Amino acid sequence: MSDSEKNQRPNAHYPLSNKDHYGQESVTYFYNRERRLAMASKTVQDIYKEQPPRRFGLLWPLIGSRPRAILFSSIMVCCLLILIISFMGLDGNTHLLGGNRLAIQAMEYEGTVIVSLQKTVRKNLFFPSVSAYTGTVTIGVAADADTVFHHAITFTPERKERYGFAVPFAADELALTFEAGTHILDITIKTE
Repeated sequence: MSDSEKNQRPNAHYPLSNKDHYGQESVTYFYNRERRLAMASKTVQDIYKEQPPRRFGLLWPLIGSRPRAILFSSIMVCCLLILIISFMGLDGNTHLLGGNRLAIQAMEYEGTVIVSLQKTVRKNLFFPSVSAYTGTVTIGVAADADTVFHHAITFTPERKERYGFAVPFAADELALTFEAGTHILDITIKTE
C-alpha cells in the first residue's frame, strides 16, 4: 500500500455532494425562514415580527413588559407606604402630641435616669391653618405604682426644641404620661 492510499478516507469512492448543483448559477436553499414562520404559531410570529426602534422614553423602559410593569408598580407601592408611615409618625420611637412630634429617650447615669425629649412641630399639609400645641405640658413619670415623679415644660412656637430632666429614681422601664391641654399621651420606654 502506498502512502496516498493510506491517507485516503475509507469511503473515498462514494460522492459526498450532488454534482448537479455545481453547474448552476444559483444555489438551492432548503431552509426558507418565511415559509417556516408562516407555519409557526401566532406567538412565534409575534416574536419574530420586526418592529421599528422606539424613540427614547423615560417610562417605557420601566413598564415595557408585564414583569417590568409589575416590578415597577410594587416598588412604587412600597415607596408610597414608606412615605405614609413616616408622614403619620408611625416609625421608630416618635410619638404625636397635639401636632408636635416627640422623640423620647431615657438614659441611666450613675444611679439617676435622665429623660431627653426632642419636640418637632409637625407640618400639616392637609390643614395648614391648624397649628401645633403651644403651652405648658405636664409630665408624669412612674417606675411603679408607688413612685411617681412630676415635671412641667413649656412648648413654644419654635420648630425644634430639646428638653431634659432627671428622674430621682433608677428603673429599667419608665411609664410616662404627657398632658398638653386636652391632649394626653401615655407611653412606656426602656432605660438605655
